[in-house]
Amino acid sequence: MAQKNLSRNRKPVSTVKLTANDLTHDFGAMLVESSPDALIALAADHTALFWNSGAEAIFGYSKEEAVGRTLYDLVVPSELVDEWRKATHTQTF
Repeated sequence: MAQKNLSRNRKPVSTVKLTANDLTHDFGAMLVESSPDALIALAADHTALFWNSGAEAIFGYSKEEAVGRTLYDLVVPSELVDEWRKATHTQTF
């Protein structure tokens, strides 16, 4: 059986060069996002800046629903908001 020369039919494959820094950043981001723990980043006024999949599972809000809202709106029972604001020395916005 004769072999065909397939090399001329092959298309060039583009390569992506990654540095160790790229891989470390990507791996770290993947760990944070996929953690089963709720990882939430807050601004000084307690507005959610980051909300991972663990927070979604625990608190029931998607990232799209949570980011931009205050922690008071998301996880503090309404009857405890004033008490929590006093305890955290946060002004009413």
